[in-house]
Amino acid sequence: MPFPQLFTAYERRQADRTLRDTYPDAYERVMSVTLKDGQSHIRDRQEFETRHRNDWVVIAALNSNHRPGFVECIATLGGIRGETGERRFLVPGSDYVIGRHGFVIDPLNHQPYDGPSSFVTWAARQ
Repeated sequence: MPFPQLFTAYERRQADRTLRDTYPDAYERVMSVTLKDGQSHIRDRQEFETRHRNDWVVIAALNSNHRPGFVECIATLGGIRGETGERRFLVPGSDYVIGRHGFVIDPLNHQPYDGPSSFVTWAARQ
């Protein structure tokens, strides 16, 4: 950072964090470091997307009006909106804990759901 004495320690930390989060590749080259897990939001997001590109990732969710205690979820492969088909799942409310980059459906515990929907757009389809 040019002229670091012109900035407070807080401003320098914020600038460092912004660069790591926004431009991780450039940050690593300029600073001659390798960012670890949790040090760059975008890098962590990229790794999440790579790891879960073939998994059903929730893109919308709400508490089910038809099945109390459950969360009705709409998921797509890799969490990509508009490029893949959507599928609905019912997830027990106790299981539905959103991670930093989303919730991944566990196919062994969260079965596809074709029943009545609390989502207006899905309810109109039935």
